Amino acid sequence: LRAFCKYRGIAFMSYMPFGGESAPLLSNEKVADIARKINKSPAQVILRWIRNQGIICIPKTSSKERLLENSDIDFVLSDEDNHTFFGMDESYHYDWDPNSVSSL
Repeated sequence: LRAFCKYRGIAFMSYMPFGGESAPLLSNEKVADIARKINKSPAQVILRWIRNQGIICIPKTSSKERLLENSDIDFVLSDEDNHTFFGMDESYHYDWDPNSVSSL
């Protein structure tokens, strides 16, 4: 899908980057390990990785403190940390299953 969007000049946007109400990625141990190592929150680490992929991401929050924290992602993830994210396949599906979407 991302390749198709890139080819067509369509901006790709992350929908519910933390996983909605249950927020499974925020409590993921691999994400937490990276966050502890670089003294950032799991949310900041996730948002930085998403932006590194060239994906637009607008997380929902009702807290001014979280809004400020979520905007503070001006840091670099190491190659090792990026590989950790690429190696994660947790099969999280927050709203719809992309495997059930028919081709265009």
